[in-house]
Amino acid sequence: MKRKTPKKRTKNQTVKGAPPVAGDDYYNLADARLESVEDARRLMGRVTLGFLKKRLDSVEAKTVAYLLSVYCQISKDSDFEKRLSDIEEQLRGT
Repeated sequence: MKRKTPKKRTKNQTVKGAPPVAGDDYYNLADARLESVEDARRLMGRVTLGFLKKRLDSVEAKTVAYLLSVYCQISKDSDFEKRLSDIEEQLRGT
């Protein structure tokens, strides 16, 4: 039995192929700003809501969630590294 390949969605279509709904631009993740962990938190909320409202499929939602998780970890590590470097510099100065 052949597997059916899912249809590619056009911009702002729901997973089931329904026509766009007012406010669907909210789920257009390509335009999202991602400059801080707070931005990642907001975007994760949009992904979660988009998945629950069937505007994003599970593969898309999982991929974005994974990437956001990696982004947050890198941001935290970078922040930690900067703070440690500052502390080491202060200790050398005393």
